[in-house]
Amino acid sequence: MLQEALEQTSLNQEETRTMEKLVKRIRTKYAKVVTNVVLYGSTLRQAGVRRKDLNVLIIMNQKDTELARTMAEALEQLDKKIKLDPKIISMEEYLGEAQLESNFYKKVTNEGVEVYKNPEVMTVPAD
Repeated sequence: MLQEALEQTSLNQEETRTMEKLVKRIRTKYAKVVTNVVLYGSTLRQAGVRRKDLNVLIIMNQKDTELARTMAEALEQLDKKIKLDPKIISMEEYLGEAQLESNFYKKVTNEGVEVYKNPEVMTVPAD
């Protein structure tokens, strides 16, 4: 899934390696809580553009602010050359964005490329 997704982008080799590291980290350390990872941003498909960071949406099966903070800090340190800008939200929060048709949701939907999906992680419905 990752290689096919990255072929839809104009990422350079270093950016591609960083995304590979990110997905590997998600699979090995956070697979029980992460449902989806989406790379997004207006320059994602533009060749020859110098990006200052890679915008990454990480969707967790349920809200866990402390784990999200820890995960964001770890992912931001993943690569010294390529800056990752992870936005970590719960599936419930993402669905709320979808229901509101927020600008963020539209941006992710229109520009995003899903690089990781874990169908085995189920969302826990809120009471």
